[in-house]
Amino acid sequence: MQRRQLRAALVVAVMASLGALGFVLGRTLIQREAAERALPAQDLLPDVSQRIRDFRRVKVSDGHTVWELKASEAQYFEEQKEILVTEPEVAFYGDGDPVRLVGREGHVRLDGRELDWLKVEGGVQVEAGGYRLVTDQAVYDRGRNSIVAPKGIHVSGSDVDLTGDALVVDLTSQRVHVVGNVTSKFARAPADGTASPEKVSLADRIPGGRDVVSP
Repeated sequence: MQRRQLRAALVVAVMASLGALGFVLGRTLIQREAAERALPAQDLLPDVSQRIRDFRRVKVSDGHTVWELKASEAQYFEEQKEILVTEPEVAFYGDGDPVRLVGREGHVRLDGRELDWLKVEGGVQVEAGGYRLVTDQAVYDRGRNSIVAPKGIHVSGSDVDLTGDALVVDLTSQRVHVVGNVTSKFARAPADGTASPEKVSLADRIPGGRDVVSP
């Protein structure tokens, strides 16, 4: 009789232990599944090693800001060594007014603390010297210290409206070069409202005597 009671008590204890273990394991699995569902889908991609909201990078030299890059979000891809930024805003500072570049999406390559290369696409706007450039794509290259808009451009200001096939902003010389099929309308333009594609001068309109030239 005592042996039967002891065996029954042992069985009850084992069943209780198994039940408690099952409860703990079940709760752990449920918590893990809930945590995985809460993660954004892109965080699970193997090639995305880091995501940053309110991304910002600045270069300062001798107490002066050289350039500043901001974006609403950034994703760093380890294999490509490239950063995909959303709604990028870039400003390049020099002796005159800053040159500002914005767009819907951008691809960035950094070389240490240097902005080595940047491509901005979608609703791209470049502002310089009171003039605004609208285009589909613009590329910044540190080696040439220039911004290139290769897919057709439209430049507008208070006294000019200009179009062309491509545009180069030389940040070192602060000159703007428009290439191919250049047409323009100035406040003091000729009666036909057009200009030769060989040379379009804005030296008397842009601060610092900059030009718009077709090489």
